[in-house]
Amino acid sequence: MLVRDCAFTWRFPPFEPRAWILFEVAEYLLNPTAPIITLDVQDFASHVKEMFKEGVRPVISKHGYVCTNGGDLPLVIGWLEVLVILRKCVPNAGTRQEIFDWINRSYVGVYFNPILGIEIDKTKGVVSCNGTTYLFTPVFRPTGVD
Repeated sequence: MLVRDCAFTWRFPPFEPRAWILFEVAEYLLNPTAPIITLDVQDFASHVKEMFKEGVRPVISKHGYVCTNGGDLPLVIGWLEVLVILRKCVPNAGTRQEIFDWINRSYVGVYFNPILGIEIDKTKGVVSCNGTTYLFTPVFRPTGVD
């Protein structure tokens, strides 16, 4: 949420396909305010656009994105998939941000908003939005479950 809600710019080192940075840039680009695209984020921004056409996993694979902690990659992929799905389902950036704020909470496994016609199950990796079902890599694991 910090990156998505920030009002400053930052600089990244020369491009390396790091998944967490891709996620940070995706969060920033989907912010309700007009993002500033600097030279150091252009590759990442281009890859975020590709995710909407090709899918998250193909873009991650094509560009060789990795995480220092390899176990983080499925989590980053899942959150990127959720960002893409929400962009398709919820046209208003402020509303998307509000939903994402709710589902980012560690104790929220399922989010339901009948007014918007959306349900997100982080355990099963399912978004139901106005009669359409989207799948994503699950991003929630209840405490104590192996």
